Formats: sequence, C-alpha cells, structure tokens
Amino acid sequence: MILKLTNNLDKREYEYEVNDFGDSRSFYHFAMTLDSGMPDGEYTYRLLNDDELEVATGLLQVGDYTNNARTYTTNSSRYKQYSP
Repeated sequence: MILKLTNNLDKREYEYEVNDFGDSRSFYHFAMTLDSGMPDGEYTYRLLNDDELEVATGLLQVGDYTNNARTYTTNSSRYKQYSP
C-alpha cells in the first residue's frame, strides 16, 4: 500500500510504502518512520491499495502543531441607518 501525505500549508507531498498488519477489519494498522526534517503541521492523507485505488483519506497531524485559526464575531445588534 502507498500512503501519500500532503502538507496543507505548503502543499509539499511525501510518499511512503506501508504494509497493513491485517489485525483489524475496522481500520488499517501499520508502522512507519517519517522523513527527518518533515515539518510539523496538518496533512491530508490518502491511502492507496496495490492497484492505486484510494481506500482511505483524511487529516492527520504531525508533531506538536497547534492550529492558530481565529474565529471572528460581529456585533449584529448595532446598525447605522442613513437617510437620503
């Protein structure tokens, strides 16, 4: 199987060959070592079988990455009205 990781910030791609241990019918279980120097962050993963068909996809986090997303709120109770 091939595991493809795409960094969601800089779009760099990493590819790993992995072997499922086959000990579960509910999930894929494998061991792997990430490239040294791989930046911490959020990645989109795609797991492909031997026929290059996608069998799983999702998000994963590498390292001690913290998402700094901000939530903006507006005060919708104030309105300014102008007369013609």
